[in-house]
Amino acid sequence: DITVSGSTAQKIGSDAESAIYAIVDNDNYNQYFDESGNYINNAVDCIALADLSNKDLTFASPISVKGVSGAKLTNVTFTLTAEASDSVIDGLTFDYEGASNVITLNTGIENVAVINNNITFKSTGYYMAAIVAGHYYSGPATSLNISSNNINVTCDNAVYGIDIMGEWGKLVDINSFISDNNIAVQANGMAEGIYLTGVSNCMITNNNIITNIVDTGDSIGIGVDGCNNITISDNVIDSTSKQAAFGIANSYNTNNNISNNDVKVAGASALGIGIGVDMALHTKRDAAPRGDLRCRTALGNKRPFFRIGHL
Repeated sequence: DITVSGSTAQKIGSDAESAIYAIVDNDNYNQYFDESGNYINNAVDCIALADLSNKDLTFASPISVKGVSGAKLTNVTFTLTAEASDSVIDGLTFDYEGASNVITLNTGIENVAVINNNITFKSTGYYMAAIVAGHYYSGPATSLNISSNNINVTCDNAVYGIDIMGEWGKLVDINSFISDNNIAVQANGMAEGIYLTGVSNCMITNNNIITNIVDTGDSIGIGVDGCNNITISDNVIDSTSKQAAFGIANSYNTNNNISNNDVKVAGASALGIGIGVDMALHTKRDAAPRGDLRCRTALGNKRPFFRIGHL
């Protein structure tokens, strides 16, 4: 569970002690999912997944999903539609190689916790993510708690650890928390730990993020683009590239707050924190330089030189 004080206080979580979870494995899979992977047993809203492989699962009603101890989901993806609001994805181990996102929270879903999961993702696609929420064409997912996950991503192209999207140009309040995650992303083209676009009111705190470009491309710890009222605090970020490396990259933002982050960057062009517009900045431990060129904050009323986001 996570509790935040103030005007946006909320608590998202599951009461595992009082719930009875039905164990789903290969033997009884067809009692719970159809041939396309749609969840069909609406009489049961708490399930524990044993070992499963090569499944694309879709949930269209509130669900609490946990992992059986020691179980692994191999090449399994989750999609939660808007009708699956008030759901919990807790304690699962994913090992996925492919061209899809691992966990997708569709536009319109709200009050979802994705917590305590282990996700190993070898992406063969472009601009995929271990966890993606919302879409910049159709709008955001809201009231999300994405916390205490271990995310390890590799890709020969561009890829994200966590990708949160709102409808571009419509700053929707998503009232969400991304905290206490361990995220490692290694790629070519672009490696980005956490990316937000077109949303308002999100806290990104206490995450450990490592991004690394093997050959060519941009390495970005946290990217925030076209957002409002985003708090980025107490994160530990290490971003490395032979070309451009950014710890925290921001463009077209207003009323954001960045404080008490430990940022290390190394690259031919290295920038600890890049600020586009109207940012409130507090730099005690922020942007500790380890790069070859510039490792200080860029301020001003114009878009910084770096590019972040989707093609």
